[in-house]
Amino acid sequence: MRQEKGSITIFSLISLLLVTATLFALLEGTRFQELRRFADLQTKAALESGFANYCTCLWEKYHLLGADEVLLKEQVKKSANGRMGRGTNFLRLRPEQIEEKSYTYITDGEGRVFIGSVAGYMKENLLYEAAKEIYSQYDAIKHLMDSNQMDMTDIGAALQEIEQANTPSKAKSIGTAKRQEIKIDVESILKTVKEWQKLGILELVIEDTKKLSNAEWDFSNGLMERVLAEGKDYADSEVGWQERILLQQYLLTYMSSFQNVQEGRALSYELEYLLGQKSSDIENLKSVTTKLLAIREAANFLYLLSNPAKVAQADAAAALIVGASLNPILFEIVKTGILTAWAFVESILDVRALLAGKRIALLKSEETWTSELANLGEITKGFAMAKESTWGLNYENYIGVLLLLENEQTLAMRTMATQEATIRETYQDASFRMDMLITQACVRASYSYQPVFPFLSVMDAKEKWEYAVSATTNYGYY
Repeated sequence: MRQEKGSITIFSLISLLLVTATLFALLEGTRFQELRRFADLQTKAALESGFANYCTCLWEKYHLLGADEVLLKEQVKKSANGRMGRGTNFLRLRPEQIEEKSYTYITDGEGRVFIGSVAGYMKENLLYEAAKEIYSQYDAIKHLMDSNQMDMTDIGAALQEIEQANTPSKAKSIGTAKRQEIKIDVESILKTVKEWQKLGILELVIEDTKKLSNAEWDFSNGLMERVLAEGKDYADSEVGWQERILLQQYLLTYMSSFQNVQEGRALSYELEYLLGQKSSDIENLKSVTTKLLAIREAANFLYLLSNPAKVAQADAAAALIVGASLNPILFEIVKTGILTAWAFVESILDVRALLAGKRIALLKSEETWTSELANLGEITKGFAMAKESTWGLNYENYIGVLLLLENEQTLAMRTMATQEATIRETYQDASFRMDMLITQACVRASYSYQPVFPFLSVMDAKEKWEYAVSATTNYGYY
């Protein structure tokens, strides 16, 4: 059979080459776009893999996420290498460089980053109405503290005037028996109150102080006493009321306190430390109970002044002490001393009840008031407590308001110092530092690749026909 010889014209050959080149160029361009997408996905996966290696001890104790800086960087580099340069697929990339464009430590912003982290975790757990109620409690107690007119030196001044009023040269023309009866009652009460003031506050408000925590921690090398590491180009933000309330609720939920002692903490009374900033649980509890006493004194003194019947009792007692002349200056001194002592005694009963887990009305009424001027002497001899109010505030409520009265950034730094101490103590890790925990990072990864059809490439090639592609991504816990 005769075979025909085929032939092709030069024009057809050139046309075929152009069509083939165009097709391969389109394929290479499509591959390049896919490589860019793949580089972006791989960079995100590498960064997320690094953040997956979070500090488990911080999460277990305080439900906060932070990745150790060293481990994070190692994991990102390891994950970025992956298997991208292996196999026979068309999407082979070779990692060249990973650059940290920005990163944020949890301690950055003088506590603002920590507050943002806490708010990010808590924002799904606090309804608006609950936040509104918390604010109303804060506002009411702050108003009480701002309007407090009490001065405990009034008791001393009243005692001095009583002593002078009972000297022979200043005897008053009133019935001796009646005057002596009132003198013994009121004067002994004032003296008892003065003695109470000299005692330790804990002995007055806690029946068995032997059961208190004796835990101590040396914060001299802690977070607030050293120069902290700082992040790179981190985003800062203002702290509003919502963040403050979320921070407060976080602290009340996850920090240990006198009425909610949690095991495995450097200090058992962590909330009290945030308010007292002392190195021992005992000293911190003293500081907090002193503040509680001041709040209750302000509320009780205002109530006494607003109750005509109780003011009349103080007037009568003061009149009998001062005598028939009723010197207005001495009268007011003694009367104020009596009211101050009365409010102080009622406040001691209130704080005892609060520490025992009871609720005390913020502003008292006739039904919730406990002490009477006639029986103050008896009350001071035992360990009586104030009447409980169903709608009153408990110890945690008062602690919550005291937390809101503190500067939120200072509060955040103290919280991190406490958490750092707990992890060092519980996990025997003296090297643990809160300012080495990263909560957000942005990285730029550079990769190289070789084209499948290098002889058709129209791009500027590197040596050995290599090209570059890069991807930038960021990730954060909150």
